[in-house]
This record gives sequence, structure tokens and C-alpha cells, in this order.
Amino acid sequence: MAIALANVRTDALETQPMGERGASAAVACLADHFFAASHALLLAERLPPEATDGAIFAVPHRHALLYAPIVDLGVVESLNRIIVTAVGMFQQGPGSISPGLYWWRDGSITLLPAQLDGKKVAFAPPDEFVAVLNGLAPPA
Repeated sequence: MAIALANVRTDALETQPMGERGASAAVACLADHFFAASHALLLAERLPPEATDGAIFAVPHRHALLYAPIVDLGVVESLNRIIVTAVGMFQQGPGSISPGLYWWRDGSITLLPAQLDGKKVAFAPPDEFVAVLNGLAPPA
């Protein structure tokens, strides 16, 4: 596994903000190669130290990793943006993986149930994630 992760680290990614700014802003990591989504395995290396509750992320297709650190309530705007973007990228492909939104923390991954119905996002996170959101401060 260590060799595989070392190889993933050598793959170049284009990183760009997904609109908003701030500590919990969403980021898109994109590449022409087939292994951009594999960078989800290295998510901990991309997070700031203050992201003690981890991050939300999506891997809509093989060319993308979308994520946002959980630092403040700005993550709510980021999760809406990631859900909408991930669904569109998943539908468009190529190499579709998942339209889902996930929560990474301490090396574990939890699906955060969400659906996009037209332009409306339906989000039904587990109680544990809601408790984390309830403990966050407003964006600075």
C-alpha cells in the first residue's frame, strides 16, 4: 500500500477553488490522468490542522476529487456546492465513480446521504455529522 500511495503522490493535480473563500471552502482537484480520484486516499495530507472534524469529499469520476475541510459553518455552503457539482460530473463522465458525498475523519469514511432533485438539494446526514455541524462556529 505504501508504494501505491507514493505513486499517487507523484501524480500532478490542478487545484482550484470552487467559488467561495474561507477556511471551509470547497476545492476541486482535477487531472487528465485516470488517478485523480485516488487522491482521496491522501485527503489527510491536504487538510489544515484546524480541520479536526475531517472533511467532506466526492469522487464523481476518475479525473476529479472535490473536497472541503470541516473548519466552520462555511462547510454547509461547500457541501451544497460539492453535491451539485459531483452529480453533474458523475452524469457527464467519463469514468464515473460515484455521485455521493462522503465524510472523511481519522481515516474512516461515512456516506452522507444526499440527492439532487432539479435544483433542490435534499441532505439527510447522520446524527453524528449533525452534531459536528451544530458545534461549528460561523465563518470568519
